[in-house]
Amino acid sequence: MILKKKPEMILHAGFHKTGTTAIQSFAHKNSKELFRQGIIYPDCDFSSKNNAEAHHEVAHAVADKGKYLQMNQVPAIVAEWKRLAEISSSRLLVSSEVFCRHVDLEYSGSWNESRRSYLKKVADLFSEFKITIVLVIRRQDSFAKSFFQEKVMKNNSAGRRPFSSFLKQFLKEDQYSFLQSINLFEEFFPEIKVLTYEDLVGGAGLCNNFFSSLGVDTSSMEQVGIVRKSMTPPKTLLKIFLNKAISSSKQNKQVINWINSHEVSSLLESYYGDKVYDFWESIDQRRNFLSNFAQENEILRARFFSEKIELFPPVKSSISPEIPRLTDELKAQTVLIGRCFKDQSPQKKPLPVKSTLLSRFKTRITNMLARNE
Repeated sequence: MILKKKPEMILHAGFHKTGTTAIQSFAHKNSKELFRQGIIYPDCDFSSKNNAEAHHEVAHAVADKGKYLQMNQVPAIVAEWKRLAEISSSRLLVSSEVFCRHVDLEYSGSWNESRRSYLKKVADLFSEFKITIVLVIRRQDSFAKSFFQEKVMKNNSAGRRPFSSFLKQFLKEDQYSFLQSINLFEEFFPEIKVLTYEDLVGGAGLCNNFFSSLGVDTSSMEQVGIVRKSMTPPKTLLKIFLNKAISSSKQNKQVINWINSHEVSSLLESYYGDKVYDFWESIDQRRNFLSNFAQENEILRARFFSEKIELFPPVKSSISPEIPRLTDELKAQTVLIGRCFKDQSPQKKPLPVKSTLLSRFKTRITNMLARNE
């Protein structure tokens, strides 16, 4: 009996803050050219309301957290992917950094155990494919800083605390260990390809280098540029302060629009100037933080980058100064800028201030100032 060869799947599973959004946007925009070179980047739109460029909904559905896609719908989608890969003799590229963090919510155990249970479900779902997991890692100090800024932007609980508090929690949690995450992936997916963000962003650029590592010629493909720009340190500090008063995701989006407005940008510039700031107190703080990952990084270097002397480039001898805290005067100015409390959506007619979510937000900010928070 001749066993039928399984079609190949490249599962780009993270990590977060390593250019995943840009890579997904590039793949989505150049899907036709990728197909001509033997790679299928399947459609990510699983609902008329879901205009997506990545396969997050599949990863969410496996964890029973899908918004537009339920787990009982996923096997049929995967079967169609398999059919397309087989009839075209193409590799399948699936991309979502969500695969690197979800756990099995039905499993009551440690993070490692619930993570292992989730990955088992992913492996079962894709069992008809020969899978190569592709993971991009990033030097942990820049990874932590970028992840912190995203938490602040999304107003997660970690985004309401100072950077120093976030770093302490970062060091305690298993999910932030690249080595531990990779080891868990390897229990179910023997073929692992690891790249570094620092290598990818050099030379030809992130997307071109990523796809070149997969054997793709991107010379004729459309470039995407910067897809998601992080907030500056001054805007991030302001957002941390405002996060305490935000009560919904809709309100959060309105506040982000306001922070990026000309009025607020000008206000912050009047206090901070055009100087480039950082969240790190000093080079020593940064190096001490990285020392926690020295052993892990050496193991990763030996396993996946034996040709390198060091896994990541060293910290530069000079860094930007730590950003000063928000002054009480600057906090008070946030209440005085009227546009903060109006609907920023250009396609909608602004509602009366009293009927908007941000009018309640204004009241909470005023109360916070009165309490000197």
